Order: sequence, then structure tokens, then C-alpha cells
Amino acid sequence: MARALSWLVAVVTALVAWPAAALGPLQPFTPPVAAARGADAAAAAPQAATHIGLAGVRLGTSPRALIDGEWVALGQPAREGRLVAVRAHEVVLRLPNGRDEHLPLFPDAPAAAANGSAESTVVMRVLQ
Repeated sequence: MARALSWLVAVVTALVAWPAAALGPLQPFTPPVAAARGADAAAAAPQAATHIGLAGVRLGTSPRALIDGEWVALGQPAREGRLVAVRAHEVVLRLPNGRDEHLPLFPDAPAAAANGSAESTVVMRVLQ
């Protein structure tokens, strides 16, 4: 009886797992639109996913900013300037002419929420 039950469990498990195996190893990571349109859309998907502007910040001992699809550390060049400050809601780029360009993480957020609250300035390092 136990042997028949073990065999039945093995068969049911194989039948349930078969459709997932047929999809291939990369199928769960393919965006639904790209999978529906085929290989041409899958090749174009990484280009369409690139975000222009500030897309994220990493705070802590080594703060970084995701600017134009690339992680940039403090002091490294980004766009026309260098990254000089990383805050919770924005980053600051120092341009060659000495001006600072502020890139907000949430461009549509009210200015008071992005700049004025004490918790928004978690990490700020300025390089001389």
C-alpha cells in the first residue's frame, strides 16, 4: 500500500511540474509583453526599461545613486557633473561651472515633502 501511494505521489508531482518545465528556465523572468510579442520585443525590453533621471538611491556607508540606468558612487561623474550628495529623496550633481543640479527621486512630489522634513536628509556627503 505504501509503495503504491509513493508511486502515485511521484506521478502526480511529475504531471504538475511538467507545464513549468516546458516553459524553459528563463520564462519566469521574461516580461509578459515581451513573451506575448516574441523575440523582437524581448530584445527591445532592456532598452525600454532604462530609466532616465534618478531612479533610486542607496544610503549607508557607501551611498550611491541610480542615475540614467547606472549606479554612481559619490565623486564619480554622472551626466555633465559629479555626484556630490546623496539624500533620501534627491541627489546633487556639481556641474563644471560650479552650479549644483538637484535630481529629485520623486519629481511630482511636493517640494516641502522632498526637501524640508528632517527624515528626508538621511545621508549627505559633499566632496570638496
